[in-house]
Amino acid sequence: MIRVLSDKISKTSTPQTRIALFLLAYRWISLFIVIWLFQVTSTTFTAPVIPVTLLVTAIAITCLITLFHQPLKRIIFEDPFFLGVDIFSIAVILTLSGVTQSPYTLYALSPLLAAAFFFHMKGALWAVGSFTFMYLATLFLANQSYPISVETHLLINQLAGMWLVTILFGSVSQLFQQLQNTHNQLATARDNLTRQNGELAAARDHLSQQNAELAVAHHQLEIIHDLTLMLQGASDIKSAQQRVLRAVTEELGFSQAIVGLVSPATARLEHWQMRPANDEMLSALNPIALTPSSGPVIQELLAHRGGWWFNERPAVADEVLNEWLSRSPWLSLPLVLQEQIVGVLLVTAEGGRENLSDDQIVGLTAVASQAAVALGTVDRVKQLAVEQERNRIARD
Repeated sequence: MIRVLSDKISKTSTPQTRIALFLLAYRWISLFIVIWLFQVTSTTFTAPVIPVTLLVTAIAITCLITLFHQPLKRIIFEDPFFLGVDIFSIAVILTLSGVTQSPYTLYALSPLLAAAFFFHMKGALWAVGSFTFMYLATLFLANQSYPISVETHLLINQLAGMWLVTILFGSVSQLFQQLQNTHNQLATARDNLTRQNGELAAARDHLSQQNAELAVAHHQLEIIHDLTLMLQGASDIKSAQQRVLRAVTEELGFSQAIVGLVSPATARLEHWQMRPANDEMLSALNPIALTPSSGPVIQELLAHRGGWWFNERPAVADEVLNEWLSRSPWLSLPLVLQEQIVGVLLVTAEGGRENLSDDQIVGLTAVASQAAVALGTVDRVKQLAVEQERNRIARD
């Protein structure tokens, strides 16, 4: 029985359940001491009542408590006065088994310790006070029927020992309860700190993400600003194209880019420039008519839309440019100014769309928009200069 209770105690995590099993183990151990004394000497039991009856009664009570300790524990917590039944039975057993010479003295502490453990100091005082009253009452009643010889100093010593032990365990239980409450408060504080740390970490990550986005946006604004300044200083279309290509490859970090402009007079895509420069290829490129039959790239350009191209069946109606575009994925961006097509910007994108972030696409779109404004303005200035020259010649 002790072994079973020991195994249960080691496997149980609830403090109250551990205490209940400990009290059961204590009760059985103290009862085994009584059984041993009963076998060693029969003179221990000086009361007139048959000792075997008391022993069987104690064993029966202990067995019932062991078998039904869970429901009994719930009943005691709901109504602590139910513990008084056990205290009364202990008082009767002590009285009938020899009072101060009773072998049940340790056994009698069991309900007192239960009250001390479960209800702390208040329960300890209530239990030991009730026991003292019941014990003295049973002694008085028993002495009326069967005269019992009791030495007063031994009785006082026995009761004092029970008071001291019960109060001691009540104090320990009270201290344990305070430690448990402190532990729970610390655990709650730890959980709150963990939660707050998690929230702070999430806020930090959110701020880091926002800072990264702001840094990217700031970098893009710097690129657009620098591009605007460079385009303002461009003296001709070719230098403006080169500055756009430099912004795409050097500032935005793309490996290759090519830009072509629309000639309003012929409605064809020509004036190609690329970076890194490839003069041999540029010289081999032919003008491409702005008609749907010129390929998917031109079709998207006419619709003022961009697109992704890789290994398309002819992307454009030019063998040289088509062969070059088939080597890697490309992104086409239309250059449109006031609903007028200025040209097209083609940017290589290794790995395809999956390797491009939204910020990079936004940056490319902003560069394309600024390039359309700058290249369209330069082209208009050039046309205006040509028209003014023609007017001057006509006047002369």
